[in-house]
Amino acid sequence: MEYSREDILKIIHGRYSVWVVDENKRPIGWIDRVSLLSQTPTAEIIVRVDPAEIRIASSDTLREALSRMLGLGFKSLPVVDDTGSYLGEITLSDIEAATIEPENNNDA
Repeated sequence: MEYSREDILKIIHGRYSVWVVDENKRPIGWIDRVSLLSQTPTAEIIVRVDPAEIRIASSDTLREALSRMLGLGFKSLPVVDDTGSYLGEITLSDIEAATIEPENNNDA
């Protein structure tokens, strides 16, 4: 399914970028908000990357996701299933939220 520039802006909804998937729902890159505001054709503003380099499997650990993000300098990565199909994304904020230890309010 092909999306219009307006559709993509609605999908981004305040975010910096969105992942782009191919016809098999496999991540192939991203489009960012700034590029969408230009007059460049949508197909030309996709930042294409090697899917194997940027994706995280749903079975990977938070440590693996964080390591990949830091190595690539990304703040988020697409999460895929066993077939490589896009499931969603994981962000640095997600990892931070999952690893914060709750404060102990029972201090004496």
